Amino acid sequence: MFDGQGIEEWVKVAEIIARAGSETTGESTRLMLQGWGSHSVEHSAICWVLLSVLGVVDKSVFVEQFLRVSAQSSSNLSPREFIDFLCDAHIVGSENDLIYAHSYQMEGMVKFICGNLESATQGLSAASNFLLGSIEAKGFSSVASTYIGVIVTWLGFFKSTALFKGIITAVDDLLEHQCRCSNDFDFYVFASVSMGWEYGQSNFIRLLRVFNLCQMEQSSMAVFHCSEEYLNSVIADRVLVEYLIPRVIMEHLPFTSISYAYNARSFADLVFKFGVNLEGECRRALDIIYERMYVDCGDGVCDDPDLDINILPLRLLLRKYSSVPYVDKYTSRNTDSYNPYR
Repeated sequence: MFDGQGIEEWVKVAEIIARAGSETTGESTRLMLQGWGSHSVEHSAICWVLLSVLGVVDKSVFVEQFLRVSAQSSSNLSPREFIDFLCDAHIVGSENDLIYAHSYQMEGMVKFICGNLESATQGLSAASNFLLGSIEAKGFSSVASTYIGVIVTWLGFFKSTALFKGIITAVDDLLEHQCRCSNDFDFYVFASVSMGWEYGQSNFIRLLRVFNLCQMEQSSMAVFHCSEEYLNSVIADRVLVEYLIPRVIMEHLPFTSISYAYNARSFADLVFKFGVNLEGECRRALDIIYERMYVDCGDGVCDDPDLDINILPLRLLLRKYSSVPYVDKYTSRNTDSYNPYR
């Protein structure tokens, strides 16, 4: 136990137990779901989507949302009876009027859905349309990433997304609207979700995706591999480029936890290709970063050690537009006069 051997064996045992639990519980869940009556796959698809976003939830709330989704389906669904079946079969846990599902049961649902994708299409679409319709009421910033993440997951079940153009367009429109109507940190939040929306088809989303078309390595460092063909296609929309790229530099880079410094010169070269003079935006973005680093507003932000991760790429980008270097007022000799709160 002291030479590491015991710990190594424990890890192996834990992995065996986890794999056994996944295989046995997941498979038994799949088999039990087959025992439900008509439209078992559609019921399961809706249930999986809702459980994925709700987690542990009051049973009455779950039933109410299941009923609202089923109303959008052309099938004759029985939400109350199906939920009772899930509880009786222990596919979902039920305790103190709450219901929940273990990850193994969720895996079993996914296996059942993926084995019957054609039958699952309507349920997945109906549940996703319901989620998109409820985002505004729940607050975009609090649920959108989770909701859209679930949609991304199930779209990945299909070899082709041609049947889901309506849902993809709806997500595109929702994200673009939120980005255009927001400023500063809120824009960063919504733009970050948009950059991760890999199925986006609108020019707005595809342009934002340029900043997420990277392979993530250690410490969340970005390595770009954006193809020239893709880049040229989004650069062609000059009105959009001249509106959106300045906002990304000024309202996304100062706040993001993804470091573009790992390949800073490639980043600067990439942004320069957009053909927009970003001198003012680079200076403003640097101002924001240094202000967050040195001005203590009582929210603890200035104590974050990663606030400066994108200073280098911004400075390199600035050099492409101006020979006048950026001067940080907060680290000058007169720091105290600029920052009386520190």
